[in-house]
Amino acid sequence: MVARKHALANAVKFNGKANAGSVIAKIIAELPEAKSEMKIVGKEVNEIIKHINELPLDVQMHELEEKFPECSRRKRKLNVMKLKEFKHVGI
Repeated sequence: MVARKHALANAVKFNGKANAGSVIAKIIAELPEAKSEMKIVGKEVNEIIKHINELPLDVQMHELEEKFPECSRRKRKLNVMKLKEFKHVGI
């Protein structure tokens, strides 16, 4: 599920086309122990990306928002807006 989450987020960010290198980097950042299994991780990521890149962008966005709301661009945008409200406080 971690690979799918990062692949969807990457695809949505880049107009429907995920990049394997970026997705693998995100997986390693989240699960450092996966680095010892790079051959397997790389193969699985490529399969997942192939499937995700075939989906229309709106389907990718919907799945990302439904299954991984923490990665949703809308949610990130709202968080940035909330942070801007506190900018005058010096945080």
